[in-house]
Amino acid sequence: MEQLRKLSCFLLCICMVCILATTAFASETMDTRTLAMVNKPGVVLVQTLWTADITWHEFSFGSDFEQDLAAAIEELIRSETIPNTEEAMYSAMVQLMIENMGYYAFVTGNAQTETASTAAVGTGFIVTPDGYMLTNAHVVQTDEEELYMQFAMSALEEYAVSGANEFDAEMRRNGYAMSQEEWDGIANAFYSILAQGMDINNLQTTYSCYMGNVTPGSDVSAKGILLDLRKVGEPIPGKDVAVLKLDKTNLPTVTIGDDTALRTGDKVYAMGYPAVATLSEALNVTQAIQEPTLTQGILSAKKEMAGGWSILQTDAAIHGGNSGGPLFNEAGEVIGINTFGMID
Repeated sequence: MEQLRKLSCFLLCICMVCILATTAFASETMDTRTLAMVNKPGVVLVQTLWTADITWHEFSFGSDFEQDLAAAIEELIRSETIPNTEEAMYSAMVQLMIENMGYYAFVTGNAQTETASTAAVGTGFIVTPDGYMLTNAHVVQTDEEELYMQFAMSALEEYAVSGANEFDAEMRRNGYAMSQEEWDGIANAFYSILAQGMDINNLQTTYSCYMGNVTPGSDVSAKGILLDLRKVGEPIPGKDVAVLKLDKTNLPTVTIGDDTALRTGDKVYAMGYPAVATLSEALNVTQAIQEPTLTQGILSAKKEMAGGWSILQTDAAIHGGNSGGPLFNEAGEVIGINTFGMID
């Protein structure tokens, strides 16, 4: 407990990029291969898994829906807004359904419940041999609205797609082929109706990490190890840092460095698990999560956020999944946490 208290107090002093100072003197420069070999074992993939019981309610449409559609299309033809052709009438009907489906939908009273899960992945790095590690706060937590939408997408997508496919098949039987844009509109309309009547219960959150095994020829089986969340800050614009604990000893660690000596143009290295290079269906995921990705860049600038937090701007390539991973100086020491990238 005393060790945790000291670590927590220490974290209160760091900025968003985790300016963790241990020495004011420059350390010896490492070649890139040595930097990678030394630090890869202490950099892990972090996964946050949310599981909940999702209840969604079946719906139907009022009997006046079809009548109102017919009346609206008739008025469009009468006003010469659309030509008097089957193609134009079907196209107008699809658009009217997309725009008005939610207004005519009502709950039938039947409901279905199933267990669903959604996850977020990022990177963490071990700072003590007994298992304390750091990552971004936004890797281990999210706001309720965003989490609700993730569950809705995870649990209801299948039903929205099924409803859109059935509607598409019916239109084809009537001689009309919907465009991809129209199909997307119908699927989104079904999805929106389902999501509005969805309930989430029994929410549970677990944290786990996947440790890299970078010894050539060794076993690359990937098994998640449960983590305990000890302290968490706030995502941007807050202190986007979290502390987790792995229940093991004699773990590989990274070395904490000092960012104060850094100058614009100095080389820096980002290490982590970008989703595009880790979780792609084209890759052997079991093997890919065993070795973090290393990218190189320079310190582009030292800047401040609007809230006063100091940040290091770098051109080292990072993508979704790098969040929470370490940024190293040329001595292989951690001088920041990779937190966010700019999107054009």
